[in-house]
Formats: sequence, C-alpha cells, structure tokens
Amino acid sequence: MRRRKAQVVIFYRDDADTKYFLLLKTNKKRGEYWQNVTGSVEKNESYKEGALREAIEETGLSKKDILKSRNTELCFQFHDRWGRDVKEKTFLVEVFKKFKVEIDPSEHCDFKWVCESDMKAKIFKHINNYLSVVYAMETKC
Repeated sequence: MRRRKAQVVIFYRDDADTKYFLLLKTNKKRGEYWQNVTGSVEKNESYKEGALREAIEETGLSKKDILKSRNTELCFQFHDRWGRDVKEKTFLVEVFKKFKVEIDPSEHCDFKWVCESDMKAKIFKHINNYLSVVYAMETKC
C-alpha cells in the first residue's frame, strides 16, 4: 500500500515583499539534513488536513499565525529509505510574520529562516524539497 505524505513550505514576506522560508534540520538519527515540514497523512485525514497538522506539530505554528494556505499541483512519487512506495503532495503556508518556532528534538535539531535569494538546491538532500520552494518563490500563495 502506498504511503501518503505531505510536504509543507512555510514562509513569510518582509516589508519589501521578499520571501523567507522556514527550513528544519533533521536530527542525527534521521540524517542531519535540511528540509521543509514533511510528514505522514493519517488514514482518516485529507492531504490538506495532514499537512496542517504536521506543520503545527513540527514547528509550533498556530492557526492564528497563518495568512494563507493552499495546495499545489506538485506531487512526488518515490521510495522512502525503507523501500516503501510514497505519494507526497506539497502545500504552501504563508504566515503573517516570523513566529516562534518550537521543534521536536525527536525529529529535528535546528531550524532557520532562509531568504529566497539565498535558496540553493545544495541546501537540501532531496530535490523535491527544493522544487517545492522554487514553486513557492515563483507563485503567489
């Protein structure tokens, strides 16, 4: 059975309309690499519900912090590190401003806000994370 995953690109805009993206660094046990919010979608959830739940769980995001959210047409299919078939859909979440990020140390060890002009593919281990950020840079939320 195919696993359902959601990827969430969280960002805010400064007064000059420059976008800043939230990246999370996985802990040592998970490989120590930078990524967007990602997580499994539960059986009883839609992709969007799972995406918002994961964003809240992994960052401490509050619904009141969200300016806009939407799904994208981006959908990635791949095999995870255990060889399971995965279908991952990408969602964008624009927040009003930088918020107090609270990471779960069982999954992540660090976070950072990265300006769109500093965003490079080499930051990410998985290209689907970079492609999702590029999509967010090129579109209005």
